[in-house]
Amino acid sequence: YAAIYAHRETLKVSPDDETARRSTVASSLKFAETFPDHEHAAVVLGAAADDLYEMKDVILARESARKLIERYPNAAAPVRRSAWIVVAHSSFDLADYPNAEQAYTRVLVMTSEDEQSRLALVENLARIDGRFHAAASRFGTRSIAIRPFGSVTVQGRRAPSNSATARPD
Repeated sequence: YAAIYAHRETLKVSPDDETARRSTVASSLKFAETFPDHEHAAVVLGAAADDLYEMKDVILARESARKLIERYPNAAAPVRRSAWIVVAHSSFDLADYPNAEQAYTRVLVMTSEDEQSRLALVENLARIDGRFHAAASRFGTRSIAIRPFGSVTVQGRRAPSNSATARPD
């Protein structure tokens, strides 16, 4: 853990050093894999997921955030919330709208009504519906209705819930 801490301190001094950032992320991921039971493993993995998303490595960012969520369900709420945000944004960027919807829903459950970021999260969730509508139009489907957290109906036929939209737990 001391090595991870040293890497993070280096980033504070040189935040634009891409080589240092990549080294920090690589060390963090290795630490979380090697010492999954360490008291700081969830925080280290979460910081790596955040960095990966900032570095535009959305696939590995989402994978790392999901790993955190699965391995550390009892991690501190801010750590879990941050991981869900990475999953949501990464899924949206990858056009994986059902998973993005599920993740944004989870984040909103963990976000207080008066938190400043809440509006942006709600707007992102609303944009997902727009993306579904755009995809339907692009593929020649004119009749599509999307109900929040429900199923999708295309030309009068209900699609299975797992094929079109994710439902929150």
